[in-house]
Amino acid sequence: MPRTVLQIYAAAVCFVSVACLAIALGIIAFSTVGVLFPSLTVHPMSTMPPPPMPPMPFLDGVRGTATEPALPPKPSPEEEAKSRAQAYENAIRLEVADSKRSLLRWGIAALISGLLFLAHWKLLLRESRRPG
Repeated sequence: MPRTVLQIYAAAVCFVSVACLAIALGIIAFSTVGVLFPSLTVHPMSTMPPPPMPPMPFLDGVRGTATEPALPPKPSPEEEAKSRAQAYENAIRLEVADSKRSLLRWGIAALISGLLFLAHWKLLLRESRRPG
């Protein structure tokens, strides 16, 4: 039985929408893990505290020459631990927010792909039942 152009089009859209749906569902699963267990999906480098800012040299107003800046004091172990804990907490909070955005974005993409698949699948079934 020869295929019509409409049947080929509907089958192609179904194929592509299933591929998009499979990708979206995989990303949705990963984003769900990121929302529920953010410590599993957070990148290890994002949990490190930022390095201290280097001191800026002071300019001598008369001659325009730079003077040596004073080095900042070395933080105590308690301050370093507090900085690490705060950086980890911020990284976890950002990971949850990023995962929620990804979940919403890919949820919408999955919904659209599913609707496209259903509409074109019905079109394909209707065209294949048509006598001709």
